[in-house]
Amino acid sequence: MLRLADGLQPYSGMKVRIIRRPTGVVDGMSLHYYHLGQAYEVSSELAEYLVASGFASIEMRRSNRSSRHPRNDRRSVHP
Repeated sequence: MLRLADGLQPYSGMKVRIIRRPTGVVDGMSLHYYHLGQAYEVSSELAEYLVASGFASIEMRRSNRSSRHPRNDRRSVHP
């Protein structure tokens, strides 16, 4: 039995945002169901295809974003 390390979640795919209306069929599934401007959770293989074809961009999940508050940024914002 495979056991995940503490704190790790099973991988469930990638989130992409459609930036250009996709056309065609991938693995027997028509891409016309994906709508411009919408975000979808898809397999990593389909995400790679959509991004490489210019149909989508990777949508960063909230949990993957930096938790650092902008005010705590080390870079100086004062002249």
